[in-house]
Amino acid sequence: MIMLILAPLVGVLGALLLAYGAWLIYPPAGFVVAGALCMFWSW
Repeated sequence: MIMLILAPLVGVLGALLLAYGAWLIYPPAGFVVAGALCMFWSW
């Protein structure tokens, strides 16, 4: 039960951290990564 709730939350947290890390290196890259992750998620 907990894994059903925890797995998507960890996935979303990982996506946010990936986009934030890219943003720290080069700010527009964070938006590109976040947009790509959103498009992949909705596919």
